[in-house]
Amino acid sequence: MSEQSYKVGQVIYVVLHKERKIFPMLIVEEVTKKTLNGIVVNHVAQVGQSTDRIVVSEIQGSVYHTPTTARDSLTAAATRNIQKQIDAAILKAAEWYPDAVTPVAALSSSEDDFPHVPDINPDDIGEEPMMVELPDGRMARLRTK
Repeated sequence: MSEQSYKVGQVIYVVLHKERKIFPMLIVEEVTKKTLNGIVVNHVAQVGQSTDRIVVSEIQGSVYHTPTTARDSLTAAATRNIQKQIDAAILKAAEWYPDAVTPVAALSSSEDDFPHVPDINPDDIGEEPMMVELPDGRMARLRTK
């Protein structure tokens, strides 16, 4: 990872490659080194309450400026992995059970999140419960009042 700009006293959020946990680290030093090849700036982070320190550019993981960006990155990665598993299961279902009635359509995050929820016409709302089909095929009563 290329060295980014950090401020001394800033908390960064690190997701190590070995563990998918978020570790907060504190930037405690900014070291500027002038050589014949130019100026190199390194940032040193403290891990927890210990005196252990690590150069940020040597961290084996992803570094984020906010917990929100760390969360979003982990969520996106988890979503991609789940989607891969679903796609593989759909392909296996089509291979193993070619005559099954089960629909074999890949789920996609770009599709409507609730394709099974019908549009409700306000004129249809009355005292009687409405029947709605749930994603698993079961029917449920929807009480509107």
